[in-house]
Amino acid sequence: EGGSALVLPLLDKSRPIGGLYYRFTDARTFGPEDRDYLMALGRLCAAALERARLHDLERRTGQRAAFLAEASATLAASLDFEATVRQVAELSVPAIADYCSVHLLEPDRSIRTLALALALAGAPPGLAAAQHFLDLAPPLITDHGGIGAVIREGRSLIVDRVTDEMFVAGIEDPAVLQAARDLDAHAHLSMPLTVGAHTIGALALTTTKFSGRGFEPDDLVLASELASRAALAIDNARLYSALAGRATQQAAVARLGQLALTELELSHCSRQRLAS
Repeated sequence: EGGSALVLPLLDKSRPIGGLYYRFTDARTFGPEDRDYLMALGRLCAAALERARLHDLERRTGQRAAFLAEASATLAASLDFEATVRQVAELSVPAIADYCSVHLLEPDRSIRTLALALALAGAPPGLAAAQHFLDLAPPLITDHGGIGAVIREGRSLIVDRVTDEMFVAGIEDPAVLQAARDLDAHAHLSMPLTVGAHTIGALALTTTKFSGRGFEPDDLVLASELASRAALAIDNARLYSALAGRATQQAAVARLGQLALTELELSHCSRQRLAS
């Protein structure tokens, strides 16, 4: 084909960050002045690219900090257990994924799905498809993979690209297999919700082929930090709910105790008990 080509490294402070490819239609010889000029041009290109990269990094860092500050404030605003769990799911979309589910470990070691949120209403596959899959194949703590394994082992699960071969290899029930396919999943990330040394649940994040989004390193950091804050908020809300329940019980017992001390007629005391 003829012509000439020259490849030079893109150097930023002597650190290579890429390469610069020159292609010429005619045959030519590159002298020292040509090489010096092209190297200088390469350094300018490298410096411009590095400035753009640092600016983009600073922008993403600022966005992440703002998101986490808003998330922390939102999660701290309520001690209602159910509301806190819903907020965790709603905060995750669309900031990190297309849809999100929150799963908590119950005292009997069962796993309960408490929230499910979609980034864009009406977008496929829709909440109905996700809910249908969870109804057919609820996570179990004994599962070899998925949510059950994430909670049991306290380790994250990252699937950069969900394939049909994964479903076929791991699912035997045809109905469950079809429900999994209907999710149209593109990538998946499950993070354990951990408080201290205890895993209390999992945050499941999925992107779909509709958006084509993948999980970048920044997304993994953001998901991890959100999961940490969410675990504390959920645990605090659950403890508050338990304490409030015990306080109600104690108030009822105290009232019955007062009735027992002041009411001499047993039938009247019983009526008061039933009324309370």
